[in-house]
Amino acid sequence: MFYLENNDVFTYFDQKEIYGLKQSLEYSNTPSLYSDLLLVIHKGIEPFFNYPSNLNTEAGIISFIPLLEHIIGSVFNLLIIGFFVSYSVGKLLERRNSEF
Repeated sequence: MFYLENNDVFTYFDQKEIYGLKQSLEYSNTPSLYSDLLLVIHKGIEPFFNYPSNLNTEAGIISFIPLLEHIIGSVFNLLIIGFFVSYSVGKLLERRNSEF
């Protein structure tokens, strides 16, 4: 919702998507509301996994939030992957040592 409210800075949503969101909220069409909710979630989590392609530095400090979100997402993903890889390798080595 943050990126939707500040769409003039980030431009993640085009006019067609914004119009569709307004229509689904106005008519409370439940299936459309769920798909629009998924659209907002997808657009909001995109900088977490992908480097933001359009950093508008003219907007001030708020324009660096997607970059900060990307850095946090990268560190988070590395920690999760690192934990599971080290845990799996530890279990594998433990299993191999018990066989011999």
